[in-house]
Amino acid sequence: MRLRAGLVVALPLALACGSPAPSPLFYDLGRAREGAAAREAQRLAPQAFGEAEAIRAEADRAWQSGDPVLGALLAEQALAAYERAFVLARLARATEEAATAEADLANRRSELAALAAQREQAEREAAELEKKVVLARERLAPLPAGPADATREAARLVAARSLAMQARLLCSAAELVFPAAAGLEAQKKALAELDRQLAGRPRPAPIDAAGRARVGCLEVLTLARRSADRAQTTEPDALLAELSASGDLSPSRDERGVVVTLRDAFRGTKLAPGVEAKVEALGRVAAAHPGLGVQVVLHDAAEPTSTRDRVAPIVKHLVAGGALEAKIRVELAGTALPLVDPADAKNRGRNARVEIVFVGR
Repeated sequence: MRLRAGLVVALPLALACGSPAPSPLFYDLGRAREGAAAREAQRLAPQAFGEAEAIRAEADRAWQSGDPVLGALLAEQALAAYERAFVLARLARATEEAATAEADLANRRSELAALAAQREQAEREAAELEKKVVLARERLAPLPAGPADATREAARLVAARSLAMQARLLCSAAELVFPAAAGLEAQKKALAELDRQLAGRPRPAPIDAAGRARVGCLEVLTLARRSADRAQTTEPDALLAELSASGDLSPSRDERGVVVTLRDAFRGTKLAPGVEAKVEALGRVAAAHPGLGVQVVLHDAAEPTSTRDRVAPIVKHLVAGGALEAKIRVELAGTALPLVDPADAKNRGRNARVEIVFVGR
């Protein structure tokens, strides 16, 4: 505005004195230094804007001193300097916006990570609640079995033996997770009494006691997992994916953990060709996940059941692969958990198998 006022006053004087009219560039300078771009340049590129102001002042002095040519040249330089200041201001604004956007992106990523952690925690809590619901349902007292004919009583006896073995495997897994788990010793005593009853073909079959034993051992396993140090915990889903990636193990999951089943594992009392390498590979898995216990369960096709000596090669090669022998527990299931009827001579061979269970915390 001062420039325009100066031009308005100087123009009549110049005309009266015969001086040349100021160049239109001076009007452009006035517009350039008063716009929004100029205000932004003053804030974001003050040094460049100050240089343009200095050149404009020189142009004004040259014109006032009667040198319109130099004044016009300096006015052009001033316009170029203003444009440079405007460009620098836009660049500074873009840099500010980019920094703000990057900070916002970092905040969003941090929020996303926090939400992912919350979701993982919620999923763990949901899994725990689901286990509690299962336990609560199974803990409900069943209706009394009541009398039964000989055929049904025989079926109940088979079911009771199966439930008792499931209970034993669950309590064994609990002992691997946390040997001092609450209720473990009491459940082991109850299992010993149940085994004593089952040994004599009782009538009626202790089906209700066997069901309670299974529920009790499952509860002990749940308590053991809550009490154990979870610093070296391996998520079962992650381990299942890892083992599945090998392509030839076909792992599965049950209440104990991740199960790898080996079939046709023996030739007599020795391991079949190729089984040693598989077992040692599983030993390396155990070594890579030191928080896991390993349960080795031998199932037989038919009576008589195997002895622990037959499982010794399995343990030997697990240890050779890196598993800690102190964290390996051997269980003989015999024919208590058959896949097909042990009396079926044609198909009962399917019952013979070795389960290697990675028991998670």
